[in-house]
Amino acid sequence: MKLIKIAAALSLITIAAQSHPLPPSKYSVSRELATDRVTIDAISIKTNATTDNKGISRVNAVLKKTTQQFIEESKDCSTYGEGNLWGYRVSVAKVLLSKEYLTVVFDKFSVCSGSPNIEKEARVFSAATGEHIPPQALISIAVPTAQLNPDDPISVHLSDDLVNMMIKDSKSALKSYDRRCDNYLHEASYRIWVDDQNLILFPEFLQIFSHCQREYLIRLPR
Repeated sequence: MKLIKIAAALSLITIAAQSHPLPPSKYSVSRELATDRVTIDAISIKTNATTDNKGISRVNAVLKKTTQQFIEESKDCSTYGEGNLWGYRVSVAKVLLSKEYLTVVFDKFSVCSGSPNIEKEARVFSAATGEHIPPQALISIAVPTAQLNPDDPISVHLSDDLVNMMIKDSKSALKSYDRRCDNYLHEASYRIWVDDQNLILFPEFLQIFSHCQREYLIRLPR
């Protein structure tokens, strides 16, 4: 029920708001952990044009928890990688601010069981309140009738209709699209965030389909 309320409220804001450039968020990035095989960057939001101090505190609490999750993942990676080459690296890729959303995207690269893995991990917040918005709510804004598994708080699997919508919306933005990626995109799980008026979808890494791992999009209602 809470997820439905978040999606409904944000959908009204998204439709009503006009897109205007905002001053960028002020933030600091620090090296939380650094060893020969692990580097993890942490981020703290200082101020932005749309979120009050209470909201900023909410955002930073989630970001702090996210950093701790990365640290725990790196420990698991070292266990799985015992006896093999391994490494784990997280860096801050970008901070995006619109009237509706504050988004922090991390680049994550790891080799834990002898195989590389490339991901983008995102946390999306209400720009007005600082409340964390799960990926299921973001999908519900773009496609209110979407049926998703609510049990995964980080990534989502998309229905065939949503994947087809994503491919259609992405073709005009991408310089080229390889039809051989179709099956992979229909089977993949996705990390999701918002960039202005687009829902960005980044599929999971499979080495054989690494050329298909790009930032795809679904256009949000205006």
